[in-house]
Amino acid sequence: MMRGERLQVMHMIDSLALGGAERIAVDLANSLPKDEFEVHLCATRKGGPLEADIAPHVQFFVLGRRSRVDLKALSKLSRYLCCHNVRIIHAHSTSLFTAVLASFLPPFPKVLWHNHIGDIDTDAWSVLVYGLLVRRASGVIAVNDRLADWAREALRVRKDRVWYIPNFVRPIGSQVRAGCDDLPGHPGRRVVCVAGIRPQKDFATLLRAFAEVLRDVPDAVLLVVGGVRDEGYFRGLQLLQKQLGLAEAEHWL
Repeated sequence: MMRGERLQVMHMIDSLALGGAERIAVDLANSLPKDEFEVHLCATRKGGPLEADIAPHVQFFVLGRRSRVDLKALSKLSRYLCCHNVRIIHAHSTSLFTAVLASFLPPFPKVLWHNHIGDIDTDAWSVLVYGLLVRRASGVIAVNDRLADWAREALRVRKDRVWYIPNFVRPIGSQVRAGCDDLPGHPGRRVVCVAGIRPQKDFATLLRAFAEVLRDVPDAVLLVVGGVRDEGYFRGLQLLQKQLGLAEAEHWL
């Protein structure tokens, strides 16, 4: 790179549907310093509602990939990477497959894998598949300590090439407070959990912990913001909510 030249970086995600990995991909792309990076965001399959939150300085495009190995889409991606001289692909979740394929083509970008896949470490097949893929990655970011350990121990990624970076919420100014007056509970007494309602998020532990909180803070309120991914799991949580006496203190938004 020439002195003063901005580094071309692409964040890659399969879609921009409403989800944790998708939100982090958008927020990280938006947050990179504009004076140091020229930022691109690629949705390999399709866009989605989170397109509305992409910052004006982030260049966004939909690749339109139709299969795991879509040669037409891969050629389109390579042309885009060459045109913009993208040096780094920051691949989120399963978009690692596409990023690795692209790394074999000009301009031969480096790949960084951001692992958001909650239960990937429980699948023996994943060790084989991702163990091969991460050989092309320069590093791995994990969203929790368990996945970081899995990358080091099961995938045998060098310890100094694995980082745990917790997910974060990017403030969006005055919009954050919009509608708060209509929420259950009182300011300073609300606990908010933002997550898809599925077993990997371990909501049972959250409910039991909140029951303990209520002993010391009787007017506390738990607000869960997230879509129901597993109806059977959700019904079980509603039953546990009643058993713990949280009917008035815990709300599914």
